[in-house]
Amino acid sequence: MPMLMTTEQNEWFQRMRGEWLRVMRPLEGYGPSSLFPRLRILPAENLAECQLLPSREHLFEKLPKGGKVIEVGTQEGLFARFILDHCQPDELHLIDIDLKPLYDVGDKGLLEKAKAHEGDSSAILGTFPDGYFDWVYIDGDHSYEGVQRDAEVARLKVRPGGLLIFHDFTMWSPAECIDYGIPHVVCELSVNFGWKFVYFALDPLMYCAVALRRPE
Repeated sequence: MPMLMTTEQNEWFQRMRGEWLRVMRPLEGYGPSSLFPRLRILPAENLAECQLLPSREHLFEKLPKGGKVIEVGTQEGLFARFILDHCQPDELHLIDIDLKPLYDVGDKGLLEKAKAHEGDSSAILGTFPDGYFDWVYIDGDHSYEGVQRDAEVARLKVRPGGLLIFHDFTMWSPAECIDYGIPHVVCELSVNFGWKFVYFALDPLMYCAVALRRPE
């Protein structure tokens, strides 16, 4: 199904596509150029137990109730409310560089039960003891550098057997027309440290979610 654009939008898009191809040269023959680096090839055993799910919500409904959990990148707290209702964590932490949207929405029940932290996510994660969380959900800075900083700290803060969950496992955001670094960081984590995929959740616009388990 093609994008649902007006005639004006479609004409503009075709002009810009031509300019993109002229300046960026993203294609070499039938394949993408080095403009888009390839992902690391995953060992088959790191995918052997991965379960494919219909949505991010289905993924979180698979998680055990209770425990200590943290959401990196909470914005207005809308998905944090889903986490609170469906996962019922014993301890819920929220991180964002700016907590004003969270407080503007003012979900009183969420704010009473969750501990909100404002500031740099990797620095805040670093204040917790190693192995503290049952799972960490990363949905903050989507650049490669930002995700890598968060993941490098978060992998130490998850208990052995715990999960690191990443949202927006996609190399390109059609809504923003920018590249995302999540797939590269996730595949590097799996290859370099032996983290195995547990869940892969689809999304209608392919802003997928993945969960990886820390080795015991």
